Amino acid sequence: TVTTQSGDEYDATVKGYDATNDVAVLKVEAEGLSAATIGSSGNLSIGDMVVAIGNPLGRLAATETVGYVSGINREVTTDNTVISMLQTDAAINPGNSGGPLINAYGQVIGITSAKVSSSYGEGLGFAIPIDEAKDIIDDLINYGYVKGRPTLGISGENISSFYAQYYDVPQGFIVRSVESGSAADEAGIKENDIVVGIEGQLINSIEEFNEIKSQYKAGDKITVSVYRDKEITDLNVTLGEAKDTSDSSSQNSNDNQQDQQGNDNFGDFYNYYYNNR
Repeated sequence: TVTTQSGDEYDATVKGYDATNDVAVLKVEAEGLSAATIGSSGNLSIGDMVVAIGNPLGRLAATETVGYVSGINREVTTDNTVISMLQTDAAINPGNSGGPLINAYGQVIGITSAKVSSSYGEGLGFAIPIDEAKDIIDDLINYGYVKGRPTLGISGENISSFYAQYYDVPQGFIVRSVESGSAADEAGIKENDIVVGIEGQLINSIEEFNEIKSQYKAGDKITVSVYRDKEITDLNVTLGEAKDTSDSSSQNSNDNQQDQQGNDNFGDFYNYYYNNR
């Protein structure tokens, strides 16, 4: 159900959502609603005034907070994926994250997405630039998911430099699961392989791997380097297409997900790895 500022309620259906950027498209059957004016984020400058509109804390409807563009092309990591965002000091709180970020002319130039809140930092809000969000929205409307986004079909856990040195293995990430029939499965990537590189570039984490992987499209052929049986092997992978649709509970790839247990069970992995090879 969608509720307007005037209190009118409409039944809504989900056309599609993109978990990576936390963007969803809802459809309502209604007449007489005013559409937002879409602007461009490409001509923004640091110091431009912006307004965030939303429902902070879930009970302060149509709250407006004013600030400025504090930074452009900020690389923010969410769910192990690096996203280029706008930075603003306009107050963003639970409820108005996900709302529009508007310029001084009333045009939507971003979708508020994240906030840094800690004892050592404040006034650090982030928004997805509308120029990038428009492509995502168009795909969600037309296909229900973002077309061409690459996936391997694996989930993994980062190996810290400490554990890499202690157990004498390369730094990278351990493959915890491989989806049956996925690009990784067809390429021969196995559980407990340690992914250490992509396209000839060494990586130290899932985040670094995903940042490079995102430069390619579904169907592209790449090389993934894995450490197995104390040797590094290059495997040829044809990237699959991630379909994060409204009728599925998750992506058909967990490439962006990291095991919640962190490195605490790395010793268990080490024993398993060398006792079962």
